[in-house]
Amino acid sequence: VTELRRVDIFTDGSCKPNPGRGGYGVVLCFDGSYK
Repeated sequence: VTELRRVDIFTDGSCKPNPGRGGYGVVLCFDGSYK
């Protein structure tokens, strides 16, 4: 049996005005590291 490891992924984004130019961000959390 293979051990599964947990990876948390958080995302967010927005546009102003909507619709319009926008941006987004991503954070990956794995084994105590954040990128």
